[in-house]
Amino acid sequence: MNTKKAPFNDVRVRKAFALALNRPEIVQGLWGKYAEVGNDSPLWAGYAFTDKSVPQRRQDIAMAKSLLSAAGAENLKVTLNCYRAFEMPDYAQRVAQALKKIGVSCTVKVYTSAQYFDGVSFGAKGKLAPWLGVDFGIVDYGARATPLTYLDAALHSGGVWNAARYTNPTFDKMIKNFEGAPSIGQQKKFARQMQLQLLKDTPVIYSYFYNYIAGTSPKVHGYVPDGISVVNLRGVTLS
Repeated sequence: MNTKKAPFNDVRVRKAFALALNRPEIVQGLWGKYAEVGNDSPLWAGYAFTDKSVPQRRQDIAMAKSLLSAAGAENLKVTLNCYRAFEMPDYAQRVAQALKKIGVSCTVKVYTSAQYFDGVSFGAKGKLAPWLGVDFGIVDYGARATPLTYLDAALHSGGVWNAARYTNPTFDKMIKNFEGAPSIGQQKKFARQMQLQLLKDTPVIYSYFYNYIAGTSPKVHGYVPDGISVVNLRGVTLS
């Protein structure tokens, strides 16, 4: 959500949109058992440093409507943008249906992959790619062994992939402290701070994390699929 432009420059609107979503229902409908609910942070439960005691955001239609009313943002009309790949058009429709329950009229616009990523990132010369230029959009990220790409590129002030235009010097410092932490315990301390700050500011909605699924021949032994599509053949044998 473009935090620099109405209606998303009001945190109450962003929180209302996040509270409109029934995440377990979305996960079940899109992925079945092959995904887990997200909590509006890229720090998913599989990371050792993620603080799993941070309260899970849950659907609250009454609170969402109250926040919109307080923001003077009732009867909103928005366009949700995505590209035609994987589950994203289906996810976009589910978001639109959820927003309807809080009085928001949401139109879904679906690009081709070539259209959506046709352009440059922030800071480069040329036409900005639509996935970064739209005010309300969906994009997917490949898995990373560490969350540095999500933090530095997508959430740090001025990040090249910061589609939300999120700017928070306090959060930037949390990222720096996290990246410089010498132990898992220290990382967990700063991870918790980031998790809570993102729930407070809600620049981005992370509804779920899906499993990376791959198939192999029964003659292949010891192959472990990688979440970013790297084929690692160490320890792999054939029979």
